[in-house]
This record gives sequence, C-alpha cells and structure tokens, in this order.
Amino acid sequence: MTSAHDPLYLGFVEKAHGLRGEFVARVFAVRGEPGFPRGIRLRLAGFGDVTVAGSRPAEGGCIRVSVGEIGTRTVAEELRGREILVERSSAGELGFVPLHAYVGVELRSGGRSFRVTDVDPIPGNPLLIVEGADGRRFPIPLAMVPEGPLDGPAPEVVLPAGLEDL
Repeated sequence: MTSAHDPLYLGFVEKAHGLRGEFVARVFAVRGEPGFPRGIRLRLAGFGDVTVAGSRPAEGGCIRVSVGEIGTRTVAEELRGREILVERSSAGELGFVPLHAYVGVELRSGGRSFRVTDVDPIPGNPLLIVEGADGRRFPIPLAMVPEGPLDGPAPEVVLPAGLEDL
C-alpha cells in the first residue's frame, strides 16, 4: 500500500544546461503537458530536495528546469542520471499524470483483477506490467487502459486473447 508521502518516480536528469545550474529532465508523462510549477518540491536522488524556480519545454520532449539550490553548471553536471521524484501528495500539482503513478493501480478484465507492478516507458505506447492473482506477470499497452482517475474504481480493460501468455 502506498502512502501520500511515498516518492513517485517522474524521470531523470539528462544533462546540464547553461552556466547557471539549469538542467534538462526526461520526464515520463502520459496525460497533460510535462512541466514543473514554480515552488514545487522535487527530490533528486543522491542530492536531496530542491524547489523549482522555473521550467519550460526543451527539445525532444524534455523539460529545462532551474532550481534555487543549484546555481552552477558544475553542480548541475553532477546530477546527470539522477532520479527525479516527488511526494505522491504533491503529484496533483504537476499538471500531468506521471507514468509511474500507475504502479499499484488495480485493473479488471473479464471478472479478474490485475495489479500494475511496474511500467516500461517505451516511446509511443508505454507498457504496464501487471500481475494476476495467480502470480503471472505480463505487459498491457497503456493505450488499452481507459482514461480516468487512478484512485477511483478499477478500470475495465478488454484484453485480447493470448495477451496473458506473453
């Protein structure tokens, strides 16, 4: 069971940008426009919590981010590859749905229940890795899951014959 204070994976720092400590973030979003509102607190793994001073779109679907705690390119370069996380309770402030918010969500199909245990953020159509009551795991393309609130009733998914055997 997840708590409102549990960290939610958003993506990672791809590279430093400019001389003043900005960085480019690769974020995995499924709905909405990726970006971080001014003032939101993020956690950079192995570095600590930071407060977003600004963000704007960057090439390749990334986000250019500036935070108050990082003021030089040297420090920003040290962040390359670090995970970007946010408390689940703050995820609603983002303006987009992070792909990893699906982990732990229950799906239903044909009277059976499946729990999302992981995601695979492949471009174009990310996969949700689900596990049934029998312990078998298999991928479901995110495009097969109807849009709706993730904290509501379990969405009904129509699975094609044989998908569970992958």
